[in-house]
Amino acid sequence: MSIITIGLNPAIDRIVAARRLVPGEHLPVTQLTRLAAGKAANVSRALALCGKNSTAMGFLGRSDADWFARQLTALGPGTIRCRFIKAIERTRENVTILDAATGVETHLRETGCPVGARAFQQATVLLKKTMHRGDTVIFAGSLPPGFSTQQMATLLKASEAAGCRIAVDTSGAALKAALRCPLWLIKPNLEELSELLGRRIRNNPQAISAAADPLLKTVENILVSRGAAGAVLVRRDGFYTGRLLKKVKIVRTVACGDHLLAGFVAAAVDGATPTECLRYALLVATARAMSRDFGTFGTLLSAKAVEVWCCQAAVSCREANNE
Repeated sequence: MSIITIGLNPAIDRIVAARRLVPGEHLPVTQLTRLAAGKAANVSRALALCGKNSTAMGFLGRSDADWFARQLTALGPGTIRCRFIKAIERTRENVTILDAATGVETHLRETGCPVGARAFQQATVLLKKTMHRGDTVIFAGSLPPGFSTQQMATLLKASEAAGCRIAVDTSGAALKAALRCPLWLIKPNLEELSELLGRRIRNNPQAISAAADPLLKTVENILVSRGAAGAVLVRRDGFYTGRLLKKVKIVRTVACGDHLLAGFVAAAVDGATPTECLRYALLVATARAMSRDFGTFGTLLSAKAVEVWCCQAAVSCREANNE
């Protein structure tokens, strides 16, 4: 059984640092890194670092597709097979500015470029050729400008017809449209879940479980990230909570949600229980949060090293019904 990640609107993340960010001023900056990114690419990267293979698909710019693919295929120990469609002139580029004086991060996000009908048809055909029964297909990230929820539904239905497990990590109208299909997993954060349900949800496991319960009609697993409070997994057989028992030094939170999703999937494809999946998801997300390296877990290059290092964070998972 294979894992396929689909990024319909991937990005290149350029991260720069300034001594002090002053609006309206001309400021020198130092480029720290330039990464192949977007939620789906982040999930594939995290899977590779956990020792899991995946196929990365989606739409890329003709001018930077080869560079993007080289970044992903260079990772390990798991391998990433890139099967992108060169559909646009260039991939959107996001800029993160780190203010060294305050530690505050400012994120500038491009919306992306429209994807034509021909490229969409190519992607649909390629996806059908790539996936097989029992595969896990992960749709992660935003939709490109002009890309309709009906087009997304077409890809979801194709995955369903192929007998795949479908995971979705998106928000807004795209998430609402996805919920019309039977899904194996969705991974909203608390804000996205509140937006989906049209009301503010308190950040505690019981409130999250009660609010998410109606979604279980079409979703098997609802993995809700809670920031420093951990995560909640809501299922038809109950809900599970996970959190850190000891405080750790958080370096940055960017892409932690993507790593949470990757960790859950990595454990699930090995046949782990819901509690084990949640625990490993939190371990991987914590590794991302504690690492100063933007693209990896620092020097942790094997799944075993990631797990041992993360276990020092003392993640606790247990069924909330037993609390």
